[in-house]
Amino acid sequence: SYLVGYFDRDYGRSALYARKNVVIDATDLPNGITVAWRGADDARVLAVYGNLTMDNVTITGGRSFTEDISTGIEEDQPWTLARGAGVAVWGRARLTDCTLHDNHCLGDFDSSRDRGAFGGGLYANLLPIEDCVVGGNTVVGAGAAGGGVFSVGGAETSGSTSTVERCSITGNHISGLFVYGAGIYSDGGGIGNRKTLEVINSTVARNVVAPAAMLPPFVRGLGYWRGGGLYMSNGYMHVKGCTIVENEVFGYPRTDSLDRPNLAGGIAATVGNAHAVEDLVLLFSIVAGNTVHELAFDGSVANSFNHDVFTGSLLYFKSRGHNCFGVLDFSQILVPVGEERWETFCRRHYPKQGDLDGLAVDEVVDLDGGITYSSTVLS
Repeated sequence: SYLVGYFDRDYGRSALYARKNVVIDATDLPNGITVAWRGADDARVLAVYGNLTMDNVTITGGRSFTEDISTGIEEDQPWTLARGAGVAVWGRARLTDCTLHDNHCLGDFDSSRDRGAFGGGLYANLLPIEDCVVGGNTVVGAGAAGGGVFSVGGAETSGSTSTVERCSITGNHISGLFVYGAGIYSDGGGIGNRKTLEVINSTVARNVVAPAAMLPPFVRGLGYWRGGGLYMSNGYMHVKGCTIVENEVFGYPRTDSLDRPNLAGGIAATVGNAHAVEDLVLLFSIVAGNTVHELAFDGSVANSFNHDVFTGSLLYFKSRGHNCFGVLDFSQILVPVGEERWETFCRRHYPKQGDLDGLAVDEVVDLDGGITYSSTVLS
């Protein structure tokens, strides 16, 4: 075999497309502007090969989906790739005072999770997003991730940190067979180029992970459903001053040959034979009231339990103090290996000053009078 070269991938139709840096600034308009796709053919709203800056913009009505483009030539790409139904950015996405809602990714069910559907609202290499609402977006596919936001952490974009600050990531829904991160998914870069996702002063609530309705019975026992609120697959994640509550995970329960569960709740990290993630750091945050629902073979709920933080194969879980947790699951965190020059034998830096756990959500969040509902973002 020999390498014939590299080609641009086909990510399907976009209503608006630019292969350069783009700025859309509506800061001087009291109500901003809305960019909505209402065409007869499905298309994502905006694709940018470059950096995108948007201020005071609403993006809605996007549809990104897999489409058969096979030519019969083995080397050709057989399907378009569903990425970023609202906005897809192969660069840095800097969003301020924006709303992304009612955007939908639809992937295929004919291949592996590696050809999944990613980013219902936003898909981007790096993310400085501030004061944004991302809600009511969906992702469906055999592999599905990032119902609200998918952060790639791509090597081609300079910088090492993505930030989600003062945002509301709520009411997003993802479903499929391999399903991760209904609110936010962080890919975190790769070996030698790991990135950090910081979620700061934000609310991640009432997002849902679930099996797809069209899954045939014989594959239901093969799936993974994890991370109703946040999911990290690589790199580093820092959660500061956040409220991560009432996210839900539905799935068909099983454990693998090493007794690792396939379901995990509010915040979840990668677990696997060849996977390890670096640090998960939390401070001044509320993570409670997130639940896992185990499904019976007929799809009915057989068992439900609280499950707020699942460390997966983390190298280090680090509390910086003053967190309020429901249920913490450290069962899969990596153990010390006894080698010289390792930072420490302690992987779990918890509890710290002011930390509390075993809390019910109504002990730390005002569920009666403290929730604001949108009249326009249906989630």
